Amino acid sequence: MIAESRRRWWVCTALGACTTALYWPLRTASFLNYDDPQYVTANAEVQRGLTPTSIAWAFTSADTGTWHPLTWLSHMAVVTLAGLDPAAHHLANVVLHVANTVLLLLVLEHATGALAPSALAALLFAIHPLHVESVAWVAERKDVLSTFFGLLTLAAWLRYLRDPRRARYLLVALAFAASLMAKPMLVTLPILLLLLDYWPLGRLSPADIRGGVRGTSLGTLLVEKLPLFGLAVAASIVAVLTQRQGDSVSDIETLPIGFRMAHALVSYARYLGQAGWPVDLAVFYPYPHRIAWTRVAGVIILLALTTGGALWSARRAPFVFVGWSWFLVSLLPVIGLVQIGMQSTADRYTYVPLIGLAIAVAWTVAAIAAATSRFWRIAVIGVVIGGVLVCMTVTARQLTYWKDDVALYRHALAVTADNFIAHNNLGLALVSGVADDRTEAAMHFAAALQLRPAYPEAHNNLGGVLYMEGRRAEAIEHFVEALRLRPDFTAARDNLRIAESSSNGAP
Repeated sequence: MIAESRRRWWVCTALGACTTALYWPLRTASFLNYDDPQYVTANAEVQRGLTPTSIAWAFTSADTGTWHPLTWLSHMAVVTLAGLDPAAHHLANVVLHVANTVLLLLVLEHATGALAPSALAALLFAIHPLHVESVAWVAERKDVLSTFFGLLTLAAWLRYLRDPRRARYLLVALAFAASLMAKPMLVTLPILLLLLDYWPLGRLSPADIRGGVRGTSLGTLLVEKLPLFGLAVAASIVAVLTQRQGDSVSDIETLPIGFRMAHALVSYARYLGQAGWPVDLAVFYPYPHRIAWTRVAGVIILLALTTGGALWSARRAPFVFVGWSWFLVSLLPVIGLVQIGMQSTADRYTYVPLIGLAIAVAWTVAAIAAATSRFWRIAVIGVVIGGVLVCMTVTARQLTYWKDDVALYRHALAVTADNFIAHNNLGLALVSGVADDRTEAAMHFAAALQLRPAYPEAHNNLGGVLYMEGRRAEAIEHFVEALRLRPDFTAARDNLRIAESSSNGAP
């Protein structure tokens, strides 16, 4: 028992050290001009730090279109400790990612009793390039924080199952509520608990779904999770209402339901492809204008075959079925059936779903290693080591793109097409940075407007550059258009007032 605990401690330490070393370059990264101002650098409430007034604001604000008070409090806490030092804000994300990695290892090892595959699954989670966005972006604190409390929920749930008392269930509910109050991504967690009931907990027999090996019926398993389902439903309602209040939800006229369903299927395939071949990753992927139905048909076949294979393996390799189902289910809130924002897909959305694929891969590797000869066992270990080294190399390279605005958006433009957000934000970086390249900035703002004419921010930004260049009449046209598109655009209204005063000869 002592030897087992010591071995677990060493594995946790090694995982934490590896993850920290991989993400350590973020200590020199800057804040970004994409969402970071809303969350930290231009948010007066956050910059107060932890005060009674700011804490009250955190629990009543939906400024970013989402109610996530614990995320606000986490940003305020870092401001209180370190002010606006970007290193502190980045390293807070790194600390949470390291904690999530160790927690995932402990939860899996507790549930399965298998340390080696648990460690491999946690390592894949820690180093995968798709997770760079969640960790390297200060504004995505909500991702790593929500997952931290989500994993604490799983840990508390396993403890509750060992000794089912009300006080322990209350801890489960509190941890789950905290996860939802950081970001409502894990509204599917009660369903994920049902998957864990099937494997590895064995509370539901694969031979007879009406009765588990421990005499637990499916109905009983559902009833015991009803309070968690209630929290998930409440969080979903709040999320939709606040997003609608912030005009972030696309209506059916803009994106018909048939197109959304087709896009959701294609997105599943894209996420799966990026999990296995994480190249050309970007901070923003534009929404497609159209989707070829031949592509949709191909994706349907791919997903049907994959899901069919997972179902077929449910008895012999239940970890494949559970891992694949975890991936499908946990992506549902962000797959695009309810379209939030302008992005097609987002790397940050895979932070929790990839846990499922990591589980499937890790236990498949363990099963192959256990069932083959020594030669093939060594070969499998060699492939795993090679894959881990490749993942770490790609992640290290991806981190270099997140060091500042210019590097991030130039890379996005290099690997995506029609990226109006990258054009606009790169223009902002160029006009407000050390280089102050107004000519190139104006070119990027114009490119953004060519791709998306009804883009008020780009109109306002291009107007600002034109005004600085002395082209006041053209600047005024863009400020006016920005206000027509968004009547409550305060910055455009202020710029228009300044430009008109200047053109009238006012000092």
